[in-house]
Amino acid sequence: MRSIVPFRLGQGSATTHPGMVAVATDAGDGSRVYVSDDLGESWRRRAELGFTLADLAWVDRLGRPVLLLAGEKGLYELADTEGAIPVQNLVDPAQPDRGFYAIDSFTDVRGQTGVIITAEAAAGVWMSPTAGAPESFKRVRAAGEDIRCLAVQYDGPATYLWLGRAVPEGSGTGCARLRIDDLARTTFDDALMASWEELGTGWGGGSCWGVHVTGDSAYAATQSGGVLRLPLAAGQKRAWDQRDVNCGLPLRDRARFQPVRSVSGALGSDGAPLVLGAGPEGIFRSTDEASTWSTCTARTVDTFITLPPTWLFCSGEHRIEVVRADA
Repeated sequence: MRSIVPFRLGQGSATTHPGMVAVATDAGDGSRVYVSDDLGESWRRRAELGFTLADLAWVDRLGRPVLLLAGEKGLYELADTEGAIPVQNLVDPAQPDRGFYAIDSFTDVRGQTGVIITAEAAAGVWMSPTAGAPESFKRVRAAGEDIRCLAVQYDGPATYLWLGRAVPEGSGTGCARLRIDDLARTTFDDALMASWEELGTGWGGGSCWGVHVTGDSAYAATQSGGVLRLPLAAGQKRAWDQRDVNCGLPLRDRARFQPVRSVSGALGSDGAPLVLGAGPEGIFRSTDEASTWSTCTARTVDTFITLPPTWLFCSGEHRIEVVRADA
């Protein structure tokens, strides 16, 4: 599986499509796209492409969901109508088949939808202020960095667009974010490209493969540093903290963690964050702001399941074959 994306409702949005989820899977030399309208209970194959998809994003156009498909042969879009096929969406007129690593959609405080996408071959970051409409993309970050992941943070009236950088070796350079207040009034010029906030202080995890903002902290999935945490609350120092080798994440050697490929999370009813990290050895979770971790995918468990005295375990349907033999 390459990507799984639910339809998310952003700030100021007036429409929503509950239950919609899209998945991109590998299919030999290409990819298949499946869509569910009921949170994954059932699936429909919507498209098959002859190249590898890297990421997906939903947008709402005039009340109808549209799925954006980013991959090694460019950006395509798929309407949510019977018989629709993927249609190329031109991002860079100078290179129509430019490949892309990551894509995400967001809304500003007025409910206007934007799309951000990062190109392969360190070719920069592009943004559309009009829900990813064809030929609406503008470059918002110059070429020269290998950017593999994106994330969206909503903080009051502001929307922050995050990116994470990959490096071939070394400790890495961390993340950066761009503030968007009102897409309709955003000017795509050199001043906007220079307004990215660099967030690399304290970084020591090598490449960044994923970033997620939950509560007043950002969490980053890294190549060798586990899951790093960056405090975002007012008055706190903006520096990534490092994980102790005994935190519970699997180690590659004595000083380095196994790669963490993605990170996600949510706030519980008590306001405490639940953070999930996924890597080669499964999914791990933390309930103390990434300080300690425990596995969610253990093959064996030692937990006893008990029932009240008046209950019975109910197993699934049994099939019994009666064999008769002569005495």
